[in-house]
Amino acid sequence: MNNYRVTLTRQAKDDIIDIGDYISYTLLEPGTSRNFIKGLRNSISQLKYFPYKFPLIMQVIVVLRVGYNQRNWKNILS
Repeated sequence: MNNYRVTLTRQAKDDIIDIGDYISYTLLEPGTSRNFIKGLRNSISQLKYFPYKFPLIMQVIVVLRVGYNQRNWKNILS
């Protein structure tokens, strides 16, 4: 099995921090935040073993952004 390199952009890393902060401090659910971020990081790390969830051109996976559907994405992306 090939291992692929997974790279997160600075913006994707910041998104993960922002999502954790949003769940902890806006939704007031720090335990849920920890569990969600742990699961998210685990899912991202699994991309190096299961990259075919997404179409590939090269053997490098770059995560550009990370979203959380309860946040206001129109404002975040503008």
